[in-house]
Amino acid sequence: MPNPGIPAVRRQQIIEAAYPAIADGATIREVAAQHGIHFRTLQTWLYALGDDYAEFRSRVIDAQLIHAIGELDDAASAMANAATEDVPRARAVVDARDRQLRSAQWLAERRDRRYASKQEVSVTHRLDLADALAEADRRAGLLVDNTVIEGSCSQDTDSSDESDASDGI
Repeated sequence: MPNPGIPAVRRQQIIEAAYPAIADGATIREVAAQHGIHFRTLQTWLYALGDDYAEFRSRVIDAQLIHAIGELDDAASAMANAATEDVPRARAVVDARDRQLRSAQWLAERRDRRYASKQEVSVTHRLDLADALAEADRRAGLLVDNTVIEGSCSQDTDSSDESDASDGI
């Protein structure tokens, strides 16, 4: 959806500049601010690209996760090699990297369905048809019995012939 205030050439330049900036870790808000446009405008332009942007976005999310995992591995290696007096500091670095990884995972789960939690519900129900039919017959018999009992109590035999004739039955 073109923005009437921004020429098509400028729009294309902004979109082309957004790809490497986002790949380097910039947010859509930051890129939009650099170009003097509202972030929703840039977001709309990018989403309008369809599958191209979706594929790019997936690659960026993959790269962010790989980077976060690498940072955590590096911190864990540094902690393993740390001198005794440096262990608390190294542990703090590992904890920080772990939080970064968890943050990247959380974002990936919400931004890319490949990383979303997969839930499957399976319902198994067995029904014995003979028992179900017997229960249905039993209930139908109760219903008929109740109807007959209720009907016989409420009708007067002398006036029923007259009411049937007047109802057109």
